[in-house]
Amino acid sequence: MIVVSDTSAITSLIQIDRIEVLRQLREGVSIIGLVGALIAATQKGFLSSLAGTLDDLEAKADFRIGTELRTEALRAVGEFGR
Repeated sequence: MIVVSDTSAITSLIQIDRIEVLRQLREGVSIIGLVGALIAATQKGFLSSLAGTLDDLEAKADFRIGTELRTEALRAVGEFGR
């Protein structure tokens, strides 16, 4: 798994009208965001609680997540409705 959290490269490619380079590079490569990485970490046992991690991010890191995405993420790791 490759995790990229710095979006400056994407912004730069958009500014010079070369975003197609990124599209070409991603063929065959899964691109996930922070929530996807946290889901994978929870599934592999690196995090004990996705809900707790999301709560901490919201409270301490000014992280925002929509209700639908949060629900989908929690369902993916079996924490929804706990």
